[in-house]
Amino acid sequence: MILDQLKDILEKESFECAVTPATHKIPFNRLLVILDLDHKKRERIVEIIANEQKVSSEFALPQAASLPYRVQFRIDLPFKIQNLALSQVSSLLLFLNQLLDLPGFELNELEGRVSYRYVWIAQTAALDKFSIMSIMGTIILNLALFADTIESLADGQKTFNDLLAQIIQNVETSRSSSI
Repeated sequence: MILDQLKDILEKESFECAVTPATHKIPFNRLLVILDLDHKKRERIVEIIANEQKVSSEFALPQAASLPYRVQFRIDLPFKIQNLALSQVSSLLLFLNQLLDLPGFELNELEGRVSYRYVWIAQTAALDKFSIMSIMGTIILNLALFADTIESLADGQKTFNDLLAQIIQNVETSRSSSI
C-alpha cells in the first residue's frame, strides 16, 4: 500500500507516523505525520491520503502498467479565525498563494479555519526519499514562513493593510542599507 511506503520513507527520516484505517466518519485510510510543535506548543499533524486514479477504459494507455495515485498532504493550522477577520485572512491567502509555486493555503469560511494542502499525482515508482522530503520540506517551510502572519490576522492583532505597510517598510529599509 502506498501509505505504508510513505510511512517507511518518513520514519527513516525521523518523522513519527501512524497509518489510521478508514472509519464510518472518515472513509479512507490516512497517514498521520507529526511535525514539531509550533511556537505556541501546539501539535501540528500532516494528514496524507492516497487514492488510485481511475481512468475510463477509452482513455487508458495500453502501455501503462499501473495507474497513478493522487496523494494529498494536508495540515490544519491550529487556530480559528475571528468572524471580523475572515475577509482580511482571505485577502492574505490570495496574496500568498500568488507568490507560491504551488499554492496551498485554503480558507474554510464556514468553520473559520485555514489549512495548507499539497496535491501530488504520482506513480508508486516515484515514491523516493528525495521527492517525499522535498514535499515535506515545502510544507514545513511554508508553515514557518506564513502561519504566524496568517494567525496575526485571524485573531485580529493586525490587518492586511498593516502587513502591506510592514512589507513596504522592510523593502525600504533593505534598500537604504544596501546603498
